Amino acid sequence: MSEKPSGSATRETCRVVVLYDGAETRTAALEFSDHLRWHFSDDLDFEIAWWRADFLEELSLAELAAAQAAEADVILICIRPDAGAVPPMKTWFASWAAHHIDHDAALVELEVPPPAGMESARHFFREAARAAGLDYLEPAAENASARFVPVSWDLLRDDLPAPEHYGLNE
Repeated sequence: MSEKPSGSATRETCRVVVLYDGAETRTAALEFSDHLRWHFSDDLDFEIAWWRADFLEELSLAELAAAQAAEADVILICIRPDAGAVPPMKTWFASWAAHHIDHDAALVELEVPPPAGMESARHFFREAARAAGLDYLEPAAENASARFVPVSWDLLRDDLPAPEHYGLNE
């Protein structure tokens, strides 16, 4: 994340690259990014680049998306595994993953119904994240109401109960 002045305080900027394959998945990714902005609005500014998966088949666009992904703090994947977007994304990931700039970053995969065939795509994204040195956050399968919230980001959910004890000094 980079710092950016905002008034008298310095705020960090979170760079996000969103990959989606159509209207349904773009809507899901938009809902998730709005959720992030809402929860972190006091601390972070967001720069979000939106890329439809079929754009990655065009060499010049794929290179631009790769440059943005290499510097991103979050790469958000929101595709339907049965829509044919996974093969072009495999090629695209291979083209930039070796050039990932060495900083903490995460690949976040949002689940979009239908889940049929998701495991092979999930395995690919998990391995691509590992190869690029990214953390990998996958969708929460155990809670259908939180289908767009990755497991490691459950703390963003509003429906979790408040803790009964807050620490040693209560």
